[in-house]
Amino acid sequence: MVKRVVVLGCGAWGTATVKLVADNVKSSKEFHEEVYWYVRDEDCNGRSLTTWINQEHINPKYLPTLDIPSNVSASSNIQKVVEEADIILVSYPSCYILWLVENVKKFIKDGAYFVSFCKKVVEEADIILVSYPSCYILWLVENVKKFIKDGAYFVSFCKGLILCPEENRIKLVSDVIREQTGKSCVVVIGATTAVEVAKQHFTEATIGSKNLTYAHEVKRLLQSDYLKLVITQDDVGVELCGALKNVVAIAAGICHGLDLGDNTKAAVLRIGFWEVSELMKELFPDRGMFAFTSIFHTSFY
Repeated sequence: MVKRVVVLGCGAWGTATVKLVADNVKSSKEFHEEVYWYVRDEDCNGRSLTTWINQEHINPKYLPTLDIPSNVSASSNIQKVVEEADIILVSYPSCYILWLVENVKKFIKDGAYFVSFCKKVVEEADIILVSYPSCYILWLVENVKKFIKDGAYFVSFCKGLILCPEENRIKLVSDVIREQTGKSCVVVIGATTAVEVAKQHFTEATIGSKNLTYAHEVKRLLQSDYLKLVITQDDVGVELCGALKNVVAIAAGICHGLDLGDNTKAAVLRIGFWEVSELMKELFPDRGMFAFTSIFHTSFY
């Protein structure tokens, strides 16, 4: 069966993602050639954003110099995008993940899965790529969940954690997607920037998923000459490191700015990653060993 891939999120990462996927599926017999793209429509220089994308093949708001392939179909109708999706790629800010999941879960078909990351755009999708800031995920999921067909799944590129004060806990973006939609969610995380991916600079990232069938499918979908992907089943470790590493990076940057020397910077990195590992155990004590995190943190000893 040829699988349909959709992308949710039209920021810089969403734009880079949709180009990468659209280029890859053109030569694939495994995935549908047309890629649906959910775009929150707005006016840009007197024309709607979807019109710019579908007619001029550019996103004038984000990465305006990037040519968007002609096999990309942008829509502001969330049902159309997700209800036939098999793989849903999510690129949203983590603070919006709850909204996102709440809005898409009623449209997702059985068997679809997320990679963690509307009514008329998702209804035929098999794979839904989400590239939204995490702060919008709740909004996004709320709008697409009712349209997603059986068998579809999500792929999330979202970096961040979601604070749920009503439950007095912090949640992963992928957990919110799974809980709200009942669909699987694969995460793709790395030290990456959208602009450099769009420019086809060499980039490496990690796919985290307990389901290796989905993980390898996502790798076939996304990997290219300039994007290399590795797979781990430690999806929790990958997602948490993607969010928490930035705290350590800021501390290392302060050391550099104050000219404290390489020894101090190395100490901040080593202790910082150890603290990340300990925090992960505290936040998710029921998730078992973090294989990815152990490699991540012991490499500094």
